[in-house]
Amino acid sequence: MDTSVELDPVVAEILGSGERRRPGRLAFASPELIPLLRGTRQVSPDPLEHESDGPDQLRAVRGLGLGLLCSLLLWALLGAIAWLALTTVFHSA
Repeated sequence: MDTSVELDPVVAEILGSGERRRPGRLAFASPELIPLLRGTRQVSPDPLEHESDGPDQLRAVRGLGLGLLCSLLLWALLGAIAWLALTTVFHSA
C-alpha cells in the first residue's frame, strides 16, 4: 500500500526550506503590533489619551451629587417663593 502524498511545488519548497511563514510575509514585525494582533491589548480611541486604570467608578456618584444639588436649589427657590407669598398675604391682612 502506497501512502505517499504529492505536495504542491510551492508547499514542498516552503516545507523543505525550513521557512514556515506564509509567502510574502514581511521579515520584521513591529513589537507594538504583536499584542494588538493577539488581542491582549486594547487600542485607545484617542492616541493622545493616557491609559487609565479602567472605567470611571465615581461617575455615577458625581451625577447623583449634581442631581441632588440641583434639586436642593430648586426646593430652596420654591420655598423662598412660598415664604414670600405667605408673608405678603399675612402682612397685608
